[in-house]
Amino acid sequence: MRITEDIFHTFLQCETKAHLKFSGTVGLQHEFSDWKRNRVERYKQQCCIALCSHFREDECLVSTALPADLDKSQYHLVMDCVVHAQGLQFYTHALERATAPGNRKLNSFLPIRFVPN
Repeated sequence: MRITEDIFHTFLQCETKAHLKFSGTVGLQHEFSDWKRNRVERYKQQCCIALCSHFREDECLVSTALPADLDKSQYHLVMDCVVHAQGLQFYTHALERATAPGNRKLNSFLPIRFVPN
């Protein structure tokens, strides 16, 4: 059995509940858990729409696979992506290009997470 994103997020809130979920002891999700997950997903969608509205369509990329030449690409915003760096990987809701003032050649991407709390 593998550790899913749901089990990981559960672990961050309660180690015992995560252990029960991982071992298969926990039964069906409760209404509150479903409501909470849906609330987070709706909030994320609303934030994505609001953030994308600040950029042209060709400046936004919605993809889990980042282009190899991301630094040279025209994208200012990358949504729903998995980033791999130095043997690590993480999922982020969005990456936004940040240029250094006075230096257009130096580009970096800042991770953005949408949290409704």
